[in-house]
Amino acid sequence: MIGKRISELGIVQKHSQKVSLTTAFIQQAMETLEEFQIRRVTYVAEELRRDKELVLQWRIIRKAGLRPSFSEAVAQEIRLECINI
Repeated sequence: MIGKRISELGIVQKHSQKVSLTTAFIQQAMETLEEFQIRRVTYVAEELRRDKELVLQWRIIRKAGLRPSFSEAVAQEIRLECINI
């Protein structure tokens, strides 16, 4: 990630022991795709409520930009947000 950003991916990967604290911090702070999708679903549902729109599954999926292959945990969060009015 950092290596790509500075166009030196190979150097960062070769010498990862020299940036071990940075790598450890990034690994700790990084979220999984599922965690990101759940956070996005929550944000979109709040946005829909704030705009006084109906919180419907298809709206959440569309506005959150989810692909059909999202996990069951994400699907569960969508259902919970639709119930939570």
